[in-house]
Amino acid sequence: MKSESETALNQLVGLPLWAMGGAGSMQWFEFGECREIIKPDESSHLTGEWALHVFCAWRICDSTQILVASYDRCRKIEILENYVENFGRDEKFDAHLFGESQAFLRGRTFFADQTDSLCVSEVAVDNANGFRLSFETGFFLDVFPDCSIEGFEHWRLLKTITNSADFIVSVRK
Repeated sequence: MKSESETALNQLVGLPLWAMGGAGSMQWFEFGECREIIKPDESSHLTGEWALHVFCAWRICDSTQILVASYDRCRKIEILENYVENFGRDEKFDAHLFGESQAFLRGRTFFADQTDSLCVSEVAVDNANGFRLSFETGFFLDVFPDCSIEGFEHWRLLKTITNSADFIVSVRK
């Protein structure tokens, strides 16, 4: 499976990462040419040539620090004064609501700070089908499966606007 993952992910080499976001427990990353999709109701949205959907732990980092990561989705944008008193739990916080989490804020800030395009320069896949995408700018996107339950989907790579099959990585026994 490692070689299949490498083959699939190597299709991203040379393409820019230009957007990220989340829906439910999924984090998505958009790569390649930005395209406008017109829906049947005539509304539209932008999508990348490729989409990476991640259902496991992930992080964007440089050589010295984590800039945004999967756990940030569970934290409010506001700094919590009562964080310690609540044992780290954010009361009345829905991590699935778009725009409320640290991941949303930090992701938006990360992309706003980039003056150069974030082109994928290298792919490295480990034996558990985790991987690192290296970017020409010195940043990294690390994805590391963190569930052993059979059938759990870790990540998928799909080419948007086509009917080609998605490349899916899940737990197999």
